[in-house]
Amino acid sequence: MSKINSLLVPNRLKILKILQKDSTCVCEIVEKLKLKHNLVSHHLKT
Repeated sequence: MSKINSLLVPNRLKILKILQKDSTCVCEIVEKLKLKHNLVSHHLKT
């Protein structure tokens, strides 16, 4: 997936917005976005 296409995925945008404010762990992102841990991890890897 290209970097531009990655930004079009809504959950990835939400994750980026969270990370722009402060560094945080995956568990906090999972809580804030109500997503599964493995999905958040996948978005962070790609």
